Amino acid sequence: MSYASEVLAKLTQKKYLTFSLKEDMASLSVFIKDIGKVIAIDNLSSSTFDLMIFVFRLGLLNFYSNYGNVKLPLFLDDFFVHFDDERLTLVLFLLEEISKKHQVFLCTCCKREKELMDKLSISYNLVNL
Repeated sequence: MSYASEVLAKLTQKKYLTFSLKEDMASLSVFIKDIGKVIAIDNLSSSTFDLMIFVFRLGLLNFYSNYGNVKLPLFLDDFFVHFDDERLTLVLFLLEEISKKHQVFLCTCCKREKELMDKLSISYNLVNL
């Protein structure tokens, strides 16, 4: 989970530091620097919970890429609806980096992601249905 923890620290300006999966694989938890405790992610706000799931998925993507030698695509369907613009901006820059190695599908019914990518000069291919 070191990659996931690195991404988490980066996306949260080091507020959340260590991301972990219990040995029984039944729950995910995170170390919160401000309070000095490990908290189960289901006790966090909606946007922070969504961020944790996103980071977990990136950890899996990284694992399969590095150890399974498989370049899986990343599918995200309205995944960032609870994110504020600041957090979404950080995530979009991260997705731009990830897209250099993986195909990224960002599906959304909102215009916010497109508008931010345009503003930030992040390249993408748009498919309207």
